[in-house]
Amino acid sequence: MISRTDVAAVVVACLHQPGTVGHTFEVVAGETPVAQAVDQLTTQS
Repeated sequence: MISRTDVAAVVVACLHQPGTVGHTFEVVAGETPVAQAVDQLTTQS
């Protein structure tokens, strides 16, 4: 289960990362910092 705080952090990180526009992804709790995970999403696309 992912916390609301983590969901909010993902939303904020995505708003600051233009490379996330038009992409769909699942969010799960884990050890990777949110900013790093979002950056990895945009470099893999």
